[in-house]
Amino acid sequence: MIRIVVVLMCCLAARGAAAQVDSVFGKVTDGQDTGIDMATIAVLDSGNNVIAVCTSDSAGCFSVATTTLPTSLLVSCLGYKPCKWMIDKARQQVFVNIRLEADTTLLAGVVVTSG
Repeated sequence: MIRIVVVLMCCLAARGAAAQVDSVFGKVTDGQDTGIDMATIAVLDSGNNVIAVCTSDSAGCFSVATTTLPTSLLVSCLGYKPCKWMIDKARQQVFVNIRLEADTTLLAGVVVTSG
């Protein structure tokens, strides 16, 4: 009987430890719903400290696990305006669809010289 109780307690403790891992996954797209490759996704905690970083794949999909409760995502990619996405704290797994807006700011000019 004691062995059964010990085994049950170990199973419950392992389940509780696994529940502390939060997963954030989703897709980063542009204005035409095309996946953005190599977008950087920074997972932030409540103090805006980076707790995890990942990049999107060729379809724009990403997935990251963290042991600290994430509160927001900071998504950036060359040629697009950065986007901050707030996360609902009450959920263990979060799926997000993030649409980045193209950055149409152009450089005034570039001068190339040889030395």
